[in-house]
Amino acid sequence: ENEVNILIPFNDGVINTYTAEGNGGELEALYDKVKNQDVGGGTDMYAAAVQGLKMLQEYDLSRYTPAIILLTDGQSGGSISDFESAYEALGAEVPVFSIMFGDADETQLEELAQDTNARVFDGRENLTEAFRNVKGYN
Repeated sequence: ENEVNILIPFNDGVINTYTAEGNGGELEALYDKVKNQDVGGGTDMYAAAVQGLKMLQEYDLSRYTPAIILLTDGQSGGSISDFESAYEALGAEVPVFSIMFGDADETQLEELAQDTNARVFDGRENLTEAFRNVKGYN
């Protein structure tokens, strides 16, 4: 099965997008990007999740096991209804896992997890380890 990982760092908007094919060196490079992200600015995880859903439209999802993993350290601005509209438009079951760290709002993350049949992971001790756990869970 092919594997594609898309990383979308965000603050109060999407900062960039990175894609890694397979689960070898390119995926390890994504872990490095995660480790080296500057933390700061606002938080709009919904905008990042919507961007992820849009990027998933480019793939034949019957050939993948799609999932979105959010890493967030704060209370999100933005609108969950924007996310819900984009999720319905995608028309596929895509779990949205969250890894919380810092002052992440667990209530918002649990709501996304419930809406999409996923779960929330605690990355406050070790962010990279939490990321690996999500990958193993999916």
